[in-house]
Amino acid sequence: MEIQPRSQMTETLTDPNWDSWVLDSGSTAHLSSSPGNLHSILNHSNTQSVIVGNGSNIPVNCVGSSSVKSLSRSLTLKNVLVTPQIVKNLNSVRQFTKDNWCTVEFDPFGFSVKDLQTQMILL
Repeated sequence: MEIQPRSQMTETLTDPNWDSWVLDSGSTAHLSSSPGNLHSILNHSNTQSVIVGNGSNIPVNCVGSSSVKSLSRSLTLKNVLVTPQIVKNLNSVRQFTKDNWCTVEFDPFGFSVKDLQTQMILL
């Protein structure tokens, strides 16, 4: 299985808990350079490597999860692939919105994360 992250639109998450993550609308998986960025390590990855924007394959060491507190609930980062050669930790918009049942809305000033049902701002 190959995951192909590509940066079509990225925004740095401004929540203090997310200082080291970049929101990436083109990435198909969450990627982290270190297991230290995660709350738990789930197992070794079945994914051998990922293809990054320049076409290089970089190895995946393990899979884990993390979370960030929002204004009303905790939001999860599931199935984060730990790839030590990645330059920036990437948060896949698609995976994030599916896992947390939320939307990410971009505007000229940045973005907001909203609950899908209530449209209440979470981040």
